[in-house]
Amino acid sequence: MPKMKTHKGILKRMKFSARGKVLFKRPNGNHLMSAKSGKRCRNIRGTGVLSRALSQRLLLAVGAGRRARRQVAICGCGCDHTMESKESKNPTTSRSQ
Repeated sequence: MPKMKTHKGILKRMKFSARGKVLFKRPNGNHLMSAKSGKRCRNIRGTGVLSRALSQRLLLAVGAGRRARRQVAICGCGCDHTMESKESKNPTTSRSQ
């Protein structure tokens, strides 16, 4: 089976953080700003963060695959750290023996 192609449009428009968050520039902020209210202009100015479900789908489209799903996964206690970092802090098993 051939390799999955990376979706270049997503790579150009999104920024991926190390924790698995997907950041994007909000639309409608390039021209005709005088017709928009000040509150709307301020909200357009900032960057947006995608939800967890959409970020997983985009990471798969970019080609990050299983690594991205593991990174975005929530641990059992409901906090924001990843499962991978929790396992690396708890070295209970030793393979040297």
